[in-house]
Amino acid sequence: MNLNINFSMNFNMKKIARKGPLLGAVFLIPAFAILAFAAAARGDVFYAVSNYSSGSVGTIRSVNGEVRVSKNLVNNLGRDAFGYTFTDPSGSPVAMVREYEYGPDDHILLYDPYRPDNGWKTPLYETRGWVTNIHGARSGGKYLYVSTYEHYAASAPNVQLPGELARIDMENGYTADRRIRPEEFQKDGRRWHPHGEGVFAIGDYVYALWSVSSHPLPDAYRPSEIWKMTKDLELVGKAYAGRNIGSLSGGNAAFYNGKLYVAAMGGWQGPGTWGDLHEVDADTMESRKVLDGHDIFIYKDAAKTRRAAVGIYGITFAPDGTAFILCGSYDGNFDAGYSGFFAGIYRTTAERLSRGDPGEMVASYGEEGFSWSLVYDRYSDALWAAAGKKLQMYDKAGKLLREFQPNELGDNLYSVSVIGDGGHIPWTHAAAPAPNPEDPAPEEPDPPSKNPPSENPPSDGGNETGGGGGCSAAGNAWLPAALAAAVFRKQRV
Repeated sequence: MNLNINFSMNFNMKKIARKGPLLGAVFLIPAFAILAFAAAARGDVFYAVSNYSSGSVGTIRSVNGEVRVSKNLVNNLGRDAFGYTFTDPSGSPVAMVREYEYGPDDHILLYDPYRPDNGWKTPLYETRGWVTNIHGARSGGKYLYVSTYEHYAASAPNVQLPGELARIDMENGYTADRRIRPEEFQKDGRRWHPHGEGVFAIGDYVYALWSVSSHPLPDAYRPSEIWKMTKDLELVGKAYAGRNIGSLSGGNAAFYNGKLYVAAMGGWQGPGTWGDLHEVDADTMESRKVLDGHDIFIYKDAAKTRRAAVGIYGITFAPDGTAFILCGSYDGNFDAGYSGFFAGIYRTTAERLSRGDPGEMVASYGEEGFSWSLVYDRYSDALWAAAGKKLQMYDKAGKLLREFQPNELGDNLYSVSVIGDGGHIPWTHAAAPAPNPEDPAPEEPDPPSKNPPSENPPSDGGNETGGGGGCSAAGNAWLPAALAAAVFRKQRV
């Protein structure tokens, strides 16, 4: 059997599938039949790397069970280029590159993540007219919502203002049609700025995450805020979580069965900072702390004599409720180049976590670097961990499957996201999808809302100093599941 021909057919079928689920299903049947007996694990992610002066992006994809790294797909990017993924109104995956240029208007580039490597030279869409310093993106229906750390007024382009949440109409030329901006406020003799740190589109609502730090010097933090809004960005509820939920790489919050879990570092990123994890009812917006950093034991030495202060850096879920938590802290400070990060990955369940049980540590390490987050690919049942400068892939049991070094990725890891993720989430968490028989082809030549002020949160002790693979055949039973998986992979709702 000529595998090159089979993969090319599969890729062409993916393109046909984007025309519509029914038409795609009809034409995909031959490709599914060819791949019915190929049991391969998926591993499709989009990542960004940087050497802290320039950056690039790449993908990691599973083709017929082989993991393929395609690096430097777009290079010569700015030093703070990050990658995000979302789904367009048809359910097709989109890869977004954002270049933050330390001033107004990020450079935005959108790509089809499944185009051949040589097809990344020209983006599907490009603009500098959206927002500044994106820290999160999520689509829902025809809208894309982007969360930003800051914004600038046209009359004062050098004055940093609080973050914003912008709504982008994907069916109207990717036009920003609505924005909401929290206001600066004063408390305890200091000025405070809310900064966007992520966004979710869940059910009929949009949820925005905000860290609140002192301004102009962010050396102190107040409890973070979660805003519940309509799709038109009208505020309908608010909750509070721990201090400093900032995470450029994402993974700082996760939704499972009606609850948002929000990880907080606890304040500034340095020695002595203890974080926590809050559970927020997405309906009532009731918030409660379910995990405290003091309950986690991570040591800086093998003899376990030097205990590290623990911030909570990441949280993610598998479809069955298995939860992974990234805990740790830096050993140095910014001036020392953040000399080392001591971390542990804990595996638990949503039920145990709700009772305050972090579960068991399945991985630990001390590394250098800036990127610390977790994302779960529910199509392959794989956990991806940003571990400083490198990327790690674990199975659902927490076993390390592979580690990708900077030279394999193109440089030091900056961000990672699952291709096809970043879309609308149903109110009740979806069941695990059937294995996906689609394998990507190998590279071929070829009026704005009223701005609600940030309210004063309840006191909690004052300010602290301180974000499937292939399919296996079982008679003819594989076909309905495969068809369902194809639609699910595209829609992810």
